[in-house]
Amino acid sequence: REAKQYYADALALVPELSAVDQVAAYVLLHYNQGWTHSKVAAFAESIESFRAMLECASAPAFSGDSAEAQRARDSVFVYLEVPWSDAFGLSELARMPNQPRSLGAGAVQCEAYWGLLYILLCTRRWDEMGVRAREFLRLAEASKNEPRRVEAQVWLALYELERGSTEEAVRLLDEALPLARAMGHARAMCLGLHARGHIHELHSEYETARAALVESLEYAFEAVGRVWSLFGVGLACAKLGRVGEALRSFGEGLEIARRVEHPRSLQTLANASGSLLLELGAHE
Repeated sequence: REAKQYYADALALVPELSAVDQVAAYVLLHYNQGWTHSKVAAFAESIESFRAMLECASAPAFSGDSAEAQRARDSVFVYLEVPWSDAFGLSELARMPNQPRSLGAGAVQCEAYWGLLYILLCTRRWDEMGVRAREFLRLAEASKNEPRRVEAQVWLALYELERGSTEEAVRLLDEALPLARAMGHARAMCLGLHARGHIHELHSEYETARAALVESLEYAFEAVGRVWSLFGVGLACAKLGRVGEALRSFGEGLEIARRVEHPRSLQTLANASGSLLLELGAHE
C-alpha cells in the first residue's frame, strides 16, 4: 500500500524530467504500479497501468530508430535486467526472463501483455483476455521472439480451456511446453503446467494432474503462483484419497497466502481444508 502511493507520487514528478527520460520513467512506473495495484486487489487500476505501459512502450519515442528512443530502451532494460529475490529465498529471478536487449521495444511491449493477461485471468475477463492473447501472439511472431511466442501460446491455451475448447488447449500446450522446457522458460512452464494439470483433472486423471502440478512447483517462485500450485496438488491428492498429503499442501499454501496477504487464495484454501476435514468428520 505504501509502494502504491510512492509510485503515484513518482508519476506526478515525471513531467519535470527531460523529454527522453520521461519515456523510460513512464514505462517503468506503469510496470511497477501495475503489479503493486494487483497486490492490494486494485485490479481495475492494475489493468489500466499495464495498458498504459503497453501504450508508452509502443510509442515512437520508445520504439523508434532515434538515438533518444534507443537511450530510453536501454534505461528500461537496465532496470529489468536487475534480478529480484523470490519470496522463499530459493533464487534470484529475472524480471523479464529470456529477453536480451537485442529484442528491442517488442520485448517490453510483450512484458506489458504478460502483466495485462495475468490480471485479466485473475479477474476472469475472458473476452478481453482472448483478444489480448492473440495480439500478444501476433507481436511475438512479428518480432521473431520465440520465448514470447511460447508464452502467448500458453495464454491462448488458458483462454481456450475456459471456453471449453479443450482439444485446442491441448494442441497449444503440446507445442508450447516442450519448447518452454528446452529453453528453461520457468514462467511459461509454471503457467502451462497449471493448465495441463487442470485438463487432466477434468478427465479424472488425478495422478497425472498431481504430477503436472507438483512439477509446476519447481517453477513457481512467485508467491501467488506457488499458492495455486499447492492448491491444485491438494485437490488432486484429495481425489486420490491421500488426505494427509492434501491437507499438507493446503496448509503450506495457506501459510504463504497469509504471508503475502492474498485474500482470495486464503478463502479458497481455507474452504478446501474445511470441506475435507468435514468429510472426515472432524467437526471441531
